[in-house]
Amino acid sequence: MPKAKSIPETVRRRAVAAVAAAWESGCPVAGWRPADQAAIADVCLRRYGSLGRRRVGASDRAGQVRDLARGLVEASGQDRGLVGPLIRDYEWLAERVLSAITDQAPEAEPAAAPDPGT
Repeated sequence: MPKAKSIPETVRRRAVAAVAAAWESGCPVAGWRPADQAAIADVCLRRYGSLGRRRVGASDRAGQVRDLARGLVEASGQDRGLVGPLIRDYEWLAERVLSAITDQAPEAEPAAAPDPGT
């Protein structure tokens, strides 16, 4: 199996910063510890690097967000079927990290930050 491409450190830093900013915005799945935030960013970076293997197109932004969110749920150890409304928080977080990875603004800003009580 070929070795994965190296992620530029600037991209990784942007991804970690996006996770930290999501936590500060009230995203309950972003993690409060810097080590957890870095791990979440790394999950997204790995998933982003392998989107093609899961047949998610480069122009399918919504599919990319769903795929990264799915990876975050799997990495959290939660059962995808039992995540319930938190999937919106995972998707919101995935959109922020994807935007940081691709150095683009998020597709659509939510009306408000995720409700920390969900």
